[in-house]
Amino acid sequence: GLFGQIENNALNIITNVYNTGNITTAANSSYVGGVVGWMNGGTVRTSYSAGNVTINGAGTNIGGFVGQNRGLI
Repeated sequence: GLFGQIENNALNIITNVYNTGNITTAANSSYVGGVVGWMNGGTVRTSYSAGNVTINGAGTNIGGFVGQNRGLI
């Protein structure tokens, strides 16, 4: 995705971003998303992902928009 990781910080606000490309993971990938792989706090607003996320083999925490979310969307 566009951001590998967003950390817990009130200043981490992502607004008006988008991804239209496709993402293909390597085998046994973790924390993969169309926009954010691991969102550990922070905020994403008015954003979208229109591409496909394809998993090669096993994987964990993989999603079309965010792989793992602990923030605000």
